[in-house]
Amino acid sequence: MLREAHGRLDDIKAHRRTGTKSLAHELRMFEAVSNKLCATQKTVEVFFDLENRSSAVVPAEIRKVVEPLMIAP
Repeated sequence: MLREAHGRLDDIKAHRRTGTKSLAHELRMFEAVSNKLCATQKTVEVFFDLENRSSAVVPAEIRKVVEPLMIAP
């Protein structure tokens, strides 16, 4: 999980899930003073093989980087 301050808003980025062919991420934005949740964004990245035009397995080197960043739902 990563927390960054941007003026009046703080945002928290987190890795949620590693699937066989996808990664799920979440971004939450909080008002810096009150810590009130202002917005949530959920994203799923699907790995894709352009040559074969089909989904692809998440590469091991990417898995190694993102899995330690995973937080519980």
